[in-house]
Amino acid sequence: MRKPLHAAVTARLRAMIMDGRLKPGERINENALAHSMDVSRTPLREALKTLQGEGLILTELHRGTYVSEITVEETAELFEALAGIERICGELAVRRLGAVELRKLQALHDEMYAFHAEKDRERYFELNDRIHRAIVKLSGNTRLITFHAKLIVGATRARFAALHHAARWDESVDEHKGIMTAIEDRDAGEAGRLIHQHVHQTGALVCTMLDKRAPDAP
Repeated sequence: MRKPLHAAVTARLRAMIMDGRLKPGERINENALAHSMDVSRTPLREALKTLQGEGLILTELHRGTYVSEITVEETAELFEALAGIERICGELAVRRLGAVELRKLQALHDEMYAFHAEKDRERYFELNDRIHRAIVKLSGNTRLITFHAKLIVGATRARFAALHHAARWDESVDEHKGIMTAIEDRDAGEAGRLIHQHVHQTGALVCTMLDKRAPDAP
């Protein structure tokens, strides 16, 4: 089944922001963008509204519509919050998931490892995102799930950027293997600790990358 046009346009624009084709702070020229994507401005505007809700696009009176910028401070706070929430959710998930849920989680990890072996970043990232959300959902805590859903959207671009750091990508895979082992062993405390460390490491790398891009960086 084909996606509605505005959904397809949204996915394409989101990907352009994630991979840097549309850079932070870059102004959105609706006419030029609609022409390059071979669509009318109506689905494009619907897509921009969706991405604005995700925090990827901003609109200001005297600046127009542009790709939101990422600061070191905001990123540090965001990943600090994510690390804490995912740690708690991970601990709860280990205590509450059943055999069927465990097998599904194992299957997702196996698929993700295969994409890493194939060096398919986009499909790897999609599976990685599903795994993080699945673990949070398995916590069974509605409020934590809701808070996490809001935060993870803001972190998506930063997390994708971290995958372009080859050493971090490999390191991240190893961390997931450790997390999965702890989950299989039903060690809630260790699973939570490893999840917290994993999310924190990603945030720290992104902050370092952003700091190096700052105008006054050496």
